[in-house]
Amino acid sequence: MEEENSQIEITKKLNKEKVEAVFKSSPLYKEGSVISAEFIEGSDVARHFNYKITSSEGNYLVRFENKLALETRGTGLEDEYKLLKIFSKYNLSPKPLYFSNLPLNFLIEEWINGKSLESVLKFKKEHLLGLVDFIVRFNKLPVEKIKKEFRFKSDIINIAEREKQFRERLKKGISLPFLKSWREEAPIIVFEALKVLKEKIKSVPYEAISDEVISYRDITKSNIFIITPHYMAVDWESHSVGISDPSFSLTVLIRRFALNKKEQDLIINEYLKKRPTPHLRKLLKVRSLERAIGEFTWPFGWATNRVKLPTFNKKEQNNILEMIEKHYKLLKSEIKL
Repeated sequence: MEEENSQIEITKKLNKEKVEAVFKSSPLYKEGSVISAEFIEGSDVARHFNYKITSSEGNYLVRFENKLALETRGTGLEDEYKLLKIFSKYNLSPKPLYFSNLPLNFLIEEWINGKSLESVLKFKKEHLLGLVDFIVRFNKLPVEKIKKEFRFKSDIINIAEREKQFRERLKKGISLPFLKSWREEAPIIVFEALKVLKEKIKSVPYEAISDEVISYRDITKSNIFIITPHYMAVDWESHSVGISDPSFSLTVLIRRFALNKKEQDLIINEYLKKRPTPHLRKLLKVRSLERAIGEFTWPFGWATNRVKLPTFNKKEQNNILEMIEKHYKLLKSEIKL
């Protein structure tokens, strides 16, 4: 592999030989060890490239930075390396083993032997309780200590900041020709929802809103692995974790997994048992509306990044329009609650 003094930017997967050569350049490689690289298929061209390295000493995950991921998602492997160093100490993430930025950014992690929640055929009570345990383990971390180690996104509910963020997303998104049909209705419903949010938040004491915890922001079935006896997150983009009040991750779980009333009561009661939190139920009602506004406006901001991709096409436009329509209906129903 040709050595260079500057970062090489890549936008497509590397061949098997080049990946193996990169691994051999790391201190993890032992002379004479037999290795092989296998590309792990991803669902999006704007993701970093993952490879499984099999060697006589064990297996590893090797990740290569994708230029398109930097441009559209704003996340780099150096930040992921820093996050893994922090959270692997608490068994919440895989262990980072090596990071290099020459001749190109790549990260080597331990290979996780577990299964994702996505592979679970029938979701049961035990899985919900496992997710609550996962959330609590984050929320109990020493927040002041960890805040000094990384610049985290803040999800503490600040109405003025949230309003600015939501309006900026809409302004950018509705300027795109394929979203022009939303130029009138989108600002109207966001204005209405913000008005309701401002009233709802008055019922929650300030100490509840300002109860800072570390939260995993991206709870999905594909991002969480079952590693006995706990669950572990495997997706660590810079926006995957942040500072919030205790309602954030629970609300994400409730909304993304479409939990019914019985399931919601189960996870809330389990959370309160593990981490007593005054005013949690009131806070969850406020957070649910705040997240509904965020989920509706998010595709508008997402669209402004996706149009930059060479693969952006009519099918993806339609997917974004369907996403907006879905979250528009959910936001309307949330406002009425």
